[in-house]
Amino acid sequence: MTLEQIRKSPTVATASIAAAMDHSDSIFSYISSCFQRFYSGDYGEMGAEDTNANNAELAAGEGRIVARYKAQFGLDEDIYIISVFSAENPGNKDYNNTCVMYCSEY
Repeated sequence: MTLEQIRKSPTVATASIAAAMDHSDSIFSYISSCFQRFYSGDYGEMGAEDTNANNAELAAGEGRIVARYKAQFGLDEDIYIISVFSAENPGNKDYNNTCVMYCSEY
């Protein structure tokens, strides 16, 4: 599994993140830039151990990738972007998806 393949999976946001993006173009732009970082392999504020775990999940072709980005532009708190994926079951939209949420919503 590659980050490019994961990029093609459905992307969702929690209601609170969706509301924040609806009310602020700068928040929408910032979260979009976080997704660009995520799909390029930049997991934000994750440490080396978590980054290595993310890369191992990618290499295995199944699991989840977690990234954390600092609150900016009026976000109430830091955000997570989390992808759950399986190379063996790429058409299963219930399993292959990416979600953005506030860290407290995890």
